Amino acid sequence: METLKSMLQEVERLPFLQLNKKCFKYTLFVFLLVINNACTQIIKPSIFEPSWMTYDEEKKQVYFELVAAWNANNNGYNFNGYFQDDVTITVPTDWSVGMTLINRDGTAPHSVLVTEPYMSDDIPDELTGEFAVLARAYTDEVYANESLSMRFKAKTGDYWLFCGVKRHAINGMWIKFNVDKNIDIPYIKIKKELENIRR
Repeated sequence: METLKSMLQEVERLPFLQLNKKCFKYTLFVFLLVINNACTQIIKPSIFEPSWMTYDEEKKQVYFELVAAWNANNNGYNFNGYFQDDVTITVPTDWSVGMTLINRDGTAPHSVLVTEPYMSDDIPDELTGEFAVLARAYTDEVYANESLSMRFKAKTGDYWLFCGVKRHAINGMWIKFNVDKNIDIPYIKIKKELENIRR
């Protein structure tokens, strides 16, 4: 408001506005007030809400369905058709997160666990549930046409959703998973050209 007052005082010094100063000041005040309110609104991320994510804001719960080998992308080493940094899933801190892993791959088992992010030359060859960085944030291996679910509490940080089966993550079967204390609802960021892989 102090900025608005100082701008209005400057207007009073403009000689060509003396005749209509009152009208102009009012118009300018309304305009600046609208701009000020717009600029102070919380900016929310671009929201992409595919069918494989559902959430309840009141209960602070979110659920994801991850299908291993959704399509042939990355030779089937994918979750819902996505791998590596194709997609980033972000949820609010302290929400309850449920995930179900379904395996469509008739040739190999798959799993999912929440891990720390790795450098490309430091990705483990395989991991089991004991290496999950959040309590209960893992599944055992899931075989063809089977599914397993997990539920865990989201703690602030940057993570990966990682297939722990031998050599799968090294071959790109991981996606980004973030937990952010500054957001109110979960959202998914997908590379624009890939949004239609699994809506």
